[in-house]
Amino acid sequence: MKLVDGLIFAICACFCILVIYLVFQEKLRYQSDFFNQTDKLAFLFLIYDEINQEDLWFDYFKNVDKSKYSIYIHYKVNKHLKHFEQYKIDNCIDTKWGDISLARAQLLLYETAVQDKQNKKFIILSNSCIPVKNFNYTYNFLMKDDKSYFNEAPLDPRLYTGDELLKSNYKQSEIKKASQWFIVNRDLAELIVEHKSDTQYFETVHAPDELFFLTTILKYRTREQAKIELYKNIPFATTFTNWYNMDYRFSKENNRFSGPYNYDTITEEEMNYILSSNSLFARKFNKNCRVVSFISSV
Repeated sequence: MKLVDGLIFAICACFCILVIYLVFQEKLRYQSDFFNQTDKLAFLFLIYDEINQEDLWFDYFKNVDKSKYSIYIHYKVNKHLKHFEQYKIDNCIDTKWGDISLARAQLLLYETAVQDKQNKKFIILSNSCIPVKNFNYTYNFLMKDDKSYFNEAPLDPRLYTGDELLKSNYKQSEIKKASQWFIVNRDLAELIVEHKSDTQYFETVHAPDELFFLTTILKYRTREQAKIELYKNIPFATTFTNWYNMDYRFSKENNRFSGPYNYDTITEEEMNYILSSNSLFARKFNKNCRVVSFISSV
């Protein structure tokens, strides 16, 4: 009887040891997977129907470790893309220029991208954007710290003081304007998704996509989320845009009432000037624009 009891005890002990071993191994595997995860850049494209310089973007990501980036595309018209069709998100909404729908479409991109916990920096891009630094330079620059980047623009308060909907939730001093093409860290991406319902206060203002994000972030951010680099409407923010009123060597003076300059062509001199700047991306480059193959080797 004692022999049987001893045998049963030995079997139970072996079983317990096996279970503990398997649990321990699984824990080690989980921890190994967790610590080996690579932080990623999330590229969020807000396009009408195509990416103007899609071949250039394809070359940009070619031979890059895919664990270092994610791509998400929100479109207005579902036109087949040559290289990036698989990155379209499923829940795209109809958008209009100068309308709150643009901010809400951008929020859909953030909502989708934050689901991947490895995404650490979120880069919003238009269909007319091009990269002007190579991927490795951009990755190393953005991943070296937790900063977010905005290009703040001057705000004429006369345009918004009479908007009762906006004033119901924001003081006039809280309203800020910035280019829609900015880069945020994960904390701020989650923050603007958390406060997406605040878009209701921006429905009747001019250019709500330029007001909602920076205004909302500055209103709700915590001290820990405060690492924001604010450029002051200068040409070489993280995304370069050629506005008529900038102090820029190649400023287009006849562009005053038509928004940012659209490049159908660009001189090699100007392209090299942009490539040697601190900008990571540039816009607005049309589909047939030449010289964009001069992407920086940096």
